[in-house]
Amino acid sequence: MARTKSSQVWRSALFNRRKIIVFLLCLGVSSLLWLLLAFNEFYTSRFVVPVKYINMPNDNLLMDHLPKEAEIEVSGSGFHILSYRLRPQLAEVIIDGRNMGTLPAGKKNGSFLTTLHAIDYFNRLHGDIKALNIFPDTIFFTFFNRGFNKVPVQVSSYLEFVNQYGLVDSMRVTPDSITLTGPAELANTITKVETDPLILTNLNKSGSYNLKVKQPHPELSFQPAEVAVHLEIDQFTEAVLEVPIFLDHLIQRDSLSITPQTVKVVFQVALRNYKKIKPDDFQIVADMHDLKVQKGGRLVLKAKKTPPYAKQIRLKPESIETIIRKR
Repeated sequence: MARTKSSQVWRSALFNRRKIIVFLLCLGVSSLLWLLLAFNEFYTSRFVVPVKYINMPNDNLLMDHLPKEAEIEVSGSGFHILSYRLRPQLAEVIIDGRNMGTLPAGKKNGSFLTTLHAIDYFNRLHGDIKALNIFPDTIFFTFFNRGFNKVPVQVSSYLEFVNQYGLVDSMRVTPDSITLTGPAELANTITKVETDPLILTNLNKSGSYNLKVKQPHPELSFQPAEVAVHLEIDQFTEAVLEVPIFLDHLIQRDSLSITPQTVKVVFQVALRNYKKIKPDDFQIVADMHDLKVQKGGRLVLKAKKTPPYAKQIRLKPESIETIIRKR
């Protein structure tokens, strides 16, 4: 008896399950048929699509940023509209620069583009949906004359060397200048571009470093974005040379005597350049225009010519005694 009741309950549950499955199948089929009928209906819809510009003038520079997207109103079957909504790049709008106009002088924006012509172009490309309107219908912007200006690159640096080390030559920047491109009125006002600061400590060997160039103005472009800075570093030592003293603006050589007639030139030189040094590389002068007294006085010595490898030059003595002879 208990087995019969259990069998009846199982048959009833199986029957109810089959009824639910049949109901769900019918509901799914009817929903699918409804969707197919709905997608076959025609609708009007608006959605955002990308914009492509063609035939824009090359001799001018666009100061304002043209919109990269536009909103279009279309009509078509629900199925086709949904497919473009899911892939808006397929509905790209093309705007032709040949439809550009110029506003009267004094207006804030000097040029404008009508976008309504893009509707006809769109409809020729797409047969499954039809464009009705595009927003905005006019784009306002400003053109400037394109300018080019080649300016030097300036490196701001803080260099700290190990004792007795230093730069052999000035730092080499590659490239040492870049060309700015942008509105001519703006590009011509820039006289230099700067890099990020170069901050180095404990330097005792040569090396190269890349530095980013700072943007001089948002409306200007340039290449490259980085420059290479090379530092040639060597150990320095002190050198001393005995150099003769020359007299500038002396009319008669026998009218003046000086004491001493040579001077010691003390300077720092890189080890690699130590053997290059010679007295002829220096010219130490005393200028007679600086002589303030008639019967004699002291003249300050000046280094008129020095080699590029000599650093921290000092003269011993720094001045000389002069004696004017009577004629």
